[in-house]
Amino acid sequence: AYNMGYVSFNDYDEWNGFLNYEIHRIYDKTENWTDRHGEASPDTPGNYSYTASASGAALEIRLDREADGIDHHINGFYIYHTAGPGYGEYQISVNGQVITSVDCDAAENQVCARSPYIEIPEGLGYEITIEIVKLSADDQVTITGISYIDQPDTLTVNNYSLSGIRLIDIDDEVLREISRANVVLFTLGTNDAGTEADINEFQRKLNVVVEACRENGSVLVVGDVIWDRYGDASWATPYKDALQKAAEAANGYFIDFTTIGNDKILDEANDISHPTYEGHRY
Repeated sequence: AYNMGYVSFNDYDEWNGFLNYEIHRIYDKTENWTDRHGEASPDTPGNYSYTASASGAALEIRLDREADGIDHHINGFYIYHTAGPGYGEYQISVNGQVITSVDCDAAENQVCARSPYIEIPEGLGYEITIEIVKLSADDQVTITGISYIDQPDTLTVNNYSLSGIRLIDIDDEVLREISRANVVLFTLGTNDAGTEADINEFQRKLNVVVEACRENGSVLVVGDVIWDRYGDASWATPYKDALQKAAEAANGYFIDFTTIGNDKILDEANDISHPTYEGHRY
């Protein structure tokens, strides 16, 4: 599938001297959008968002549909936003051509609302500039993500991951919303364990995911990627046990990637968490 149904509005992460780039770049043209990250943005998928209150605030997403010489099959997109009482309106343009406006005002709060499907006009080439302009004068607009679509209404992958994200920092309603899928692939827990997050809260959040998957009829696949470190195999045992019990409670699947052996997956000289290229392939 080429349909990336959700991509965080973060455009790069810097970690340990490495820059990891998305295929888009984000530019605050008017310098009056506020970006929130991690614990500061618990009520948004991916824990990353841009918020503006001033009319005319302009945010640009510059996208190369053939980044790195690869055709990414991007024919259209959605913009994800927060909706609810008192939220404002924004306008979407593509390469200077106004396409539509989106009203975020709604009777009830929605953490994963999105724009109508925006088809990219033909003949624009691979380099695309998507501009989001806040129209309303007073009401807040919060943009949370974008999608890249090849063919609408076919198999779609929503990627809610973000570097450094912890389960305990994600709002319950967000967890319920992002568990609306045929299959939920869950690999959170490494950063919770690494920061010694409250295990009771960690388990409670897992219960929210399990209940949401039951209600939606979603298949829950839990991947344990909390590797042994510092020569202590038991440092993360409570978190690993909680992950396995969550998979069992949802009648799902539990995959313990850490049993493969660090030497086959991790470059231990440089990193104790992230798989190598071959590890990702596996």
